[in-house]
Amino acid sequence: MLNFKGYQIEIELKDGKRITGTLKQVSPKSLTLTDAVFQDGGVSPVFKIKADKLYDLKVLKLPPNANVKMNNGNGNGNGNGKQEKEKEKGKERDRFTEKADEIWDTEMSSDFDFQGNLQRFNKKDAFKDFQNVEIPKDETKIPHNEMVTAGNVKETTSDSDKITESINITHLLRNDSIAASLANQRKTFTCGSKNKIKVPLATPIQLLEMEKIADEKFMLPLKTSLEHSGIHISRLLRNMLKSYTPPATSDSDAVPTVVAFVSGGRSGSRCISALRCLLYIKDIRCIIVNPFINERESFDDDISTEQINKIKTLNNVHFPDSLAKLKELLQNEPPSIIIDALQGFDDTVSDLDFSPDSNDNIAQYIKWINSHETVSACLEVISFDCPAHIDPSSGDVIESDFVHPTTILSTGWPLHCLPKLTQILPDWRNTYVYDTGVPQQTYLLKPNLRKFYKLDIYPGFSGTQELK
Repeated sequence: MLNFKGYQIEIELKDGKRITGTLKQVSPKSLTLTDAVFQDGGVSPVFKIKADKLYDLKVLKLPPNANVKMNNGNGNGNGNGKQEKEKEKGKERDRFTEKADEIWDTEMSSDFDFQGNLQRFNKKDAFKDFQNVEIPKDETKIPHNEMVTAGNVKETTSDSDKITESINITHLLRNDSIAASLANQRKTFTCGSKNKIKVPLATPIQLLEMEKIADEKFMLPLKTSLEHSGIHISRLLRNMLKSYTPPATSDSDAVPTVVAFVSGGRSGSRCISALRCLLYIKDIRCIIVNPFINERESFDDDISTEQINKIKTLNNVHFPDSLAKLKELLQNEPPSIIIDALQGFDDTVSDLDFSPDSNDNIAQYIKWINSHETVSACLEVISFDCPAHIDPSSGDVIESDFVHPTTILSTGWPLHCLPKLTQILPDWRNTYVYDTGVPQQTYLLKPNLRKFYKLDIYPGFSGTQELK
């Protein structure tokens, strides 16, 4: 298996999804692809797939350096001998290809065995075949010994000349695809109806710096910030529920249901604080699910534990510990709002998931969340900061089973990776930011935060703002 690095392959997962890419790294538990392309059109520079999710694997294309180039005979006295050697080499390559196809075309079992397939691969025959590969002399030239002249003619120079040429690459920017990519990276959000305000993007490090300075210099700890933002988020959720209509099969006094998937991180704590504030101002049924088995009994830090204990004192709050119990609570009635607070701007699901049983558990919940994309009774699927299984720093897809939200709520400022997500989240329609209480003077204490100063993006006392 290790000898197939660089091969372009197609992988079929157990859930039926197909992913193509170039094989970069292999281990007994997983494999890594570069330039991964998903079945729905999404792309990711690097994508890791666990072995227990594999169903089938096919080789689509060999790497460029594995192609055997053959020279034709000239018809002289030695021509027949050369042709015979060429035919013999061709037969050996065919045998090698047949063996490789036999290995990869064999129907795989439910558990893909990397070690077993490696033992079936005859490395001696492969090495012997690689020794017979003929590389043209043009492909053995060292690139830095070639320079491009004004007439686009390559001239080979010796190392003794040591000529360094400055190459003007500004003409490359005229390429439409490159220009479009650069424009997308520079994209910012705007807010305001009349006077449009350009809203700058923030990195996770900048958001953490704001939080730290607000605590140390202005005595605004995270615990207070959670309560501050929880009030604003609850009002936004209440406005979203205005379009709720009770199902025809239910009683006239039915109340909307909000299902939240949380962890012990910042986003999970903010979500629980917001739901508690929402229960104060609107009659709803609240269902909170923590799929992380290692955190199910108790959260790791005092702040998260405090938020859980506060909301447990309220009525109509449920804590199912399995997908079956969640479905039993809903009784085939779709929730009005689903909230994804599994990760925040400072972590990922992979960072929080260190229990061997949590991975399959979380995958089932995410599949259930995405199944409500076309359910009209489900008004919103909301992700806090960044959808689960997407890296909040780079915007890269970490796992194929990531959440597909319709709305993203950003903590204070939108993340720098959000413009990139428009390529992989077709159902994402709305983006909101909410006030965390960070004083305006905070942005003057760090050079990399000054771009956020003097930007009043929250009208009146709303505490939330929709971005366009």
